[in-house]
Amino acid sequence: MRYLRATVEWLKPDDTVTATQQTLRLAFALVATEWRGIFGVARILRDKKTMREDEFTSTWRQHRAPETWRRKVEARLGPDLARWRHTLLTGL
Repeated sequence: MRYLRATVEWLKPDDTVTATQQTLRLAFALVATEWRGIFGVARILRDKKTMREDEFTSTWRQHRAPETWRRKVEARLGPDLARWRHTLLTGL
């Protein structure tokens, strides 16, 4: 939390409290919609200790939740968070 606060303060938004809250909501949205993929990759990394980029991409796609489910979660979290999530995950 200290790192997040320092980063937001460094960016100097007009309202640091709101910016921090939005950043936390974005992080929650990413984890909530991508948890299954994160968990799938983490299990392999736990066992193998390393992973090539193509293995990461393949594992992520294999384990992540179906698109319809991700869209439902995004709808609950709001359009701004869905746009950020899409922007950050483009290419995965």
